[in-house]
Amino acid sequence: AGFFCPSGSSRPSPCIPGTFSVSSGLENADNCTQCTAGMFCNEHNLTAPSGPCSQGFYCPTGSSISRQLECPAGSVGPVQSSQPTPCSAGTFSNTTGKSSPSQCVPCTAGFACNSTGLTHPSSLCSPGYYCPQGSTTSTPQP
Repeated sequence: AGFFCPSGSSRPSPCIPGTFSVSSGLENADNCTQCTAGMFCNEHNLTAPSGPCSQGFYCPTGSSISRQLECPAGSVGPVQSSQPTPCSAGTFSNTTGKSSPSQCVPCTAGFACNSTGLTHPSSLCSPGYYCPQGSTTSTPQP
């Protein structure tokens, strides 16, 4: 496990970082398993992932480091994220590397944040309406 043996080889070759193997008898590197999404595999010849992706980052399938990709603005990445999670409607985030939905900022009073994953408020409050902090529509209250 953790190795493959190409045809005609006299010694096994290790599965590379970003992969692992729980099986023996593998014939080539393509038989090694891509590291599980949300996890990272940072060494050669692993038989299991090294650990979970770090908070504020996400690790797609085949990741080789715990901080594979930083979560972009407008999203968060709790520990073991396989993809960024968008900030919810009514909130936004204009900085990268956030780890928790609580780090998304409530929409500014006078503005609306009408969709997920925003990096800034999406619109001004419509004339004749009041938009309190955290508004998801530009016409919430006359």
